[in-house]
Amino acid sequence: MTDTKGEAAKDEGEASQFFQAYEQSKDKPCYVYDVNVKGNARTKRYLIDRELEGARNAESLSEILDALLVASSQLSGLDVFKKCDLFIDVGPANRPEAVNIDVTVEEQSPYSLDAGTYVQGGEASVEGSVGLKNVLGHAERLEAAAAIGNERSNTYHLSLTQPRFRGTESVAELGIAQAIRSFQKHSSVTEKSRGLQASVSNGGHSFAYELAWRELGDLHKRASKTIRRQAGHAVKPDGK
Repeated sequence: MTDTKGEAAKDEGEASQFFQAYEQSKDKPCYVYDVNVKGNARTKRYLIDRELEGARNAESLSEILDALLVASSQLSGLDVFKKCDLFIDVGPANRPEAVNIDVTVEEQSPYSLDAGTYVQGGEASVEGSVGLKNVLGHAERLEAAAAIGNERSNTYHLSLTQPRFRGTESVAELGIAQAIRSFQKHSSVTEKSRGLQASVSNGGHSFAYELAWRELGDLHKRASKTIRRQAGHAVKPDGK
């Protein structure tokens, strides 16, 4: 019969010894000697090393632990790992002040597929998207989406997103889109548009630039004078 109380008491004793040892040594000089990474089949090693730079620059065990907590959060924020475990291990025997860091990651699937239907403005549409994540190993996300309606309306969108752009907290995104919207039932016109958008966002701050081309055409003889005056091509740049 298993002695659960005895095992619990043993675990508590080991935990107590660990915290006592940590309290005694947390402020003593300590540095990272080596970093071992496992499980990054696609992810480039530099992405992981970049987030561990704070730990490499730490000078005590407590500073290393604090830096690893930050690194764990940042690595999880890349959204390419199912799990990411960071461990502190003893360093070489001839370097008593050194420790090693063991990193074990499990990568998410690089593929995603979504599909659905919706009704907007009396028009039914079928939409679908295909996503590729971290295929090149830089934590990049590429997504292609399309929606096709039963009234000749359709939209296509391709976007590339890079989290932690250049090692910062910013997210960079580049997208191109094309849309054809049929308003023949209501306004006797069809709108065609193409656009290019680039943006960089960081928390509550963002910068975006968009260049859009629009054409109003396929005018029906019932089209109003207002619609006819707006018909033709237009190019609209927009930065914010």
